[in-house]
Amino acid sequence: YRYGNTTILRTAPEEPLQLEQRDFIGCLKERRRPRSDGFTGLQVVRLLELAQHSLERDGSPVRVGQLIGCSDPRLGAGLESIVAARATAGRLNGVAKDLVGDLT
Repeated sequence: YRYGNTTILRTAPEEPLQLEQRDFIGCLKERRRPRSDGFTGLQVVRLLELAQHSLERDGSPVRVGQLIGCSDPRLGAGLESIVAARATAGRLNGVAKDLVGDLT
């Protein structure tokens, strides 16, 4: 039964998880970094940490600063940025410390 107005949304024929799996397999075969990799994950953790700091200060703005990213598609490229970020992880607390762990 349908009650009231109904809108049927058009969606892509492929499932998102299937696309993600296809990309992952392609990365293995072609030895390339995935679209969503450790650099992306580290950015998300840092942004969550900054958001937590803002919440603790009643929503006051916080500086985002420079985020870690790597546009080089080669497998293993940019690892020096991750190593440098791990060296500073000891200064993190809250959300980032929970997700990254104690890396010092």
